Amino acid sequence: MKHIISLSLLLFVTATVCAAKYKIVKLSTPTIVIGGKSCMVGSVFDDTDDIKWSTDDQILCARNTNDGTYKYFAAKAFKSHNAKTAFEYLRTNKMSTRSGGFDQVLPRDPRCSISDTRIALVIGNANYAAEKSLSNPIPDAIDVSQTLSSLGFNVYVMFDAGADAMNNAIKRFAGYATQYQTALVYYAGHGSQFNGDAYLIPVDAVVETSYDVLQRQRWIATKRIVSFLNEVPTLTTRIVMLDACRTNNNLLASRGEGEESLLDTDELNEGVVFYSTKNGYEAYDEAGAMAHSPFATAVMKHIATPNLSMGDFITDVMNEVKTLTSNAPYPHPQEPRSVPTLTHRFYFNPAGAGQRPATTTSRVTPTPVRASSTTAGNSPTPSGTTSRPSSAAETELVTQGKKAMRAFDYAAAKSKFSAAASQGSAEGNYQQGLLYSNRNYDGYNREAAATYFVKAARQNHTEAMFQAGMMYLGIDNTTAKQWLQKAANAGHQQAKAQLSRFSQK
Repeated sequence: MKHIISLSLLLFVTATVCAAKYKIVKLSTPTIVIGGKSCMVGSVFDDTDDIKWSTDDQILCARNTNDGTYKYFAAKAFKSHNAKTAFEYLRTNKMSTRSGGFDQVLPRDPRCSISDTRIALVIGNANYAAEKSLSNPIPDAIDVSQTLSSLGFNVYVMFDAGADAMNNAIKRFAGYATQYQTALVYYAGHGSQFNGDAYLIPVDAVVETSYDVLQRQRWIATKRIVSFLNEVPTLTTRIVMLDACRTNNNLLASRGEGEESLLDTDELNEGVVFYSTKNGYEAYDEAGAMAHSPFATAVMKHIATPNLSMGDFITDVMNEVKTLTSNAPYPHPQEPRSVPTLTHRFYFNPAGAGQRPATTTSRVTPTPVRASSTTAGNSPTPSGTTSRPSSAAETELVTQGKKAMRAFDYAAAKSKFSAAASQGSAEGNYQQGLLYSNRNYDGYNREAAATYFVKAARQNHTEAMFQAGMMYLGIDNTTAKQWLQKAANAGHQQAKAQLSRFSQK
């Protein structure tokens, strides 16, 4: 018995001593309950402390005080892994092969007045199963995502994604992009150059054979991303930014110098592939609390510059990165490279539009529905449309609903939009359509989304007319064309473009 007690005591002491401590560096809400205590940014907790999530969309980013690595924790991810503590989550997520779900979705900032529709996928891989952890990718992904949201992008974010998760997410993202004009993919993490191709390294990657890399797609080829985006005909601008090493190594890349390899061959149709470093060289990873890589630092410094064209943006980022890394402790300057194929001028922030109040409404990707999605007596066609001004009460309900959406409080958003719609608000119906077409909403229902879009469209809501047309596109093209034509008659540019594509077929 004495030995058993001693052993139990030893195990308890060992577990206590070995418990990792984390310091909260970012939090989506002011406070969170961890270990029975109310914590906020700056608070420290043990990885064995229970985390009590307030909402399904609550998130936090924390720094391991022992080794300096960053971890991203999300309520949805904890729930999917049936985890209560950081230790349990990291243990079960070590070799995660998620089906492609996103850790966070940031809708475009409603204050942004940029008119073209934009979507982005941001991936930050930092904590690897068989390779050293990186300091910058998670902070980079978090802040780059927020910057893109402020510039009119609907942003889908993934952290520490395995091969299956990355492959599936890229496929889903390309599907979402069919309703947008501009698509951007931003990756931060380990990378490598192999057989002349640049590869992104998932966190569950191990030292693999060339067969694994080429046939099983356990690494993600840049050309694969390029191919998916090239196949989306609705896009007018395609952008890929890769902050990763390009060392010529057919094992996992470390952040170290390699040899010069083949020339860039990845070409987007009407787009640009922007590498953080040239072929065969490293991309630096900074140390320090919530530090950013030189490339991410430069991107975030220049991307919101008013009226800066894509060409000038690339030049400014290249010069900035080279300047930042020209002195000690860097062994040599980091030199970004780009493969541009744009034949038109693109501006991330045309004339400072990202800083002005919004004049357009945020969109969430709609999904086509069956032609029978509306009930009898509620025809999906545009006949008999009516309109009236919104009351102050309706406007306030919609405003509150939008605030709830930005906070990912979908239940509150639904309540506000429903109340506005019940009072006859066209915008309330339209926002309900957006809510039901949002795949991150637990009540996602594309038929309900179509019904609400049609209701709003029949109240002469121009954007709802366009969305209703896109919902029926490929399902009931006659109805789709009728709604698109009505939206085009009201001056909707995307509707005009879609009708033009119809006439070309």
